[in-house]
Amino acid sequence: MRLSGLILCVLISGAVAAEERDEVTLRILHSTDVHSHLEDGAVPGHGGWLRLAAKVAAERQRLGRDRVVLLDSGDACQGSECALLSRGACGAAMLKQLDYDAWAPGNHDLDFGPERFRQLIEAAGVPCLAANLSVASDKLIKPWTLIERRGWRLAVIGMQAGYLENWFRPQELQGVNIKGMEESLRTWLPEVKKSRPDLILMICHQGLLSRDPRGVNEVLAATRRFPEIRLVLGGHTHLENPGLLCASGSWYVQAGFHGDKIAAVDLHFVPGKGLAGIESELLDIGSGPADPAASLALKPYLDAAAAEKIRPICKLAAPLKAGKPGQDCALSAVLGQALIRSTQADIAMQGNFGRFDLRGEVTGADLFRVVPYENGIVSFDVLPGELPGLIAEQEKWRSSAGFQAPWGFTATLRPGQTTEIALPPELAGRDKLRIAVSSRSAAGGGGRYPLMKRLASDPGRRAVDHPIGLRQALEELLQTGPPGEFHITVIRPKPPRQKGVTSKQSEEIPDEQAEN
Repeated sequence: MRLSGLILCVLISGAVAAEERDEVTLRILHSTDVHSHLEDGAVPGHGGWLRLAAKVAAERQRLGRDRVVLLDSGDACQGSECALLSRGACGAAMLKQLDYDAWAPGNHDLDFGPERFRQLIEAAGVPCLAANLSVASDKLIKPWTLIERRGWRLAVIGMQAGYLENWFRPQELQGVNIKGMEESLRTWLPEVKKSRPDLILMICHQGLLSRDPRGVNEVLAATRRFPEIRLVLGGHTHLENPGLLCASGSWYVQAGFHGDKIAAVDLHFVPGKGLAGIESELLDIGSGPADPAASLALKPYLDAAAAEKIRPICKLAAPLKAGKPGQDCALSAVLGQALIRSTQADIAMQGNFGRFDLRGEVTGADLFRVVPYENGIVSFDVLPGELPGLIAEQEKWRSSAGFQAPWGFTATLRPGQTTEIALPPELAGRDKLRIAVSSRSAAGGGGRYPLMKRLASDPGRRAVDHPIGLRQALEELLQTGPPGEFHITVIRPKPPRQKGVTSKQSEEIPDEQAEN
């Protein structure tokens, strides 16, 4: 579906007058959250960055490079076996190969550490824009840039996700400084305006959500405060949006994820009027051939990833099925056991990241599907009396992919009653327990788990950031022999129905933003 001037023409008051310039339509091509999925998108044989590259090349050939601008809104360098083995280098190589005009980094572009992030920026060789982000005293990251096409000037401001401290532990963000979007715009917009652009637009690793209880995405508030930003190209939430007019008059577009779609935004410029209208649509990348030049340039990375995908891990006698953590999910239980075994902790809390089973011959590709993020492992001390609180804050996010179920103890939740915790005999009566969780959970799970973050950050809890990652811990557990028994560790009975009263469960907060 194309949202265009036939439906809505966004007229810009106070635009810089065009004097000797031609009437022209410039096309912005926008990608986001590709996560280094080079060969396939969400469906094998469809989408992916290499096919997206072919679409970009075709559009440049059809329209001329002087009419096309290519932008990305982040999470380019993590999310595939290829990215894991190259520590993000394949994503940087794609940004360079396609000659992006600019990109705004995402939270996962920092997954391999701040120093590696700097190296990836240098390797990409294209402007990295994030007005709200700095890494040490590095000047590699720019707040904004000016792009000129056919005499028309586009000021592009970049924004990182502003919630990094709830995805990363403090030691993972050494030298990293992140600010709010509005504060950063107040700082940089005066300088941007001095360049007298014909359009101010923002590429940001944040999304547009009508309901955002964690306050993760700042787009709506920022566009209300700064309506001079006429176009926002968003990301992070993995949602598709072909075009939406915000209350401020800003036009919002988002291209989805994994290279399944690319956004095409047409800007209509008219002499004497400046920007006369905006049209946008999402182009399906489809199942056509990959771009030959990009495929050749990325071949070493692709070959290494292909070998990793078929690398044998183990053979399971019985499948480990991914169900609902805490109810019928053997996979989250085996991840919990991997956390305990790798840290010598007493108990653990862990979800399953998705709905992928492990069965039969397990390969490197299977491991990556089960643990798609670069999660570390953290262990720290908790008091038995604090476990009900940890369970209660998880219960708010039961429908979320980030929900963490307990392993090594049982939590029984009864509506209107105190949560009951049952410890195994060997742990009963202990003053303290050692709990193991993923590093993302210890950082707050994107703002979902404030109590867990507070406990893991308390110096008195003797927190340890272990050198092993969750995926590696799972691999080592699977290779040592068949996993043990896995218990259903969370029970949530239905509330009793009273005579003449309709029973209705309290509404659970939907996962308004995946942990991506």
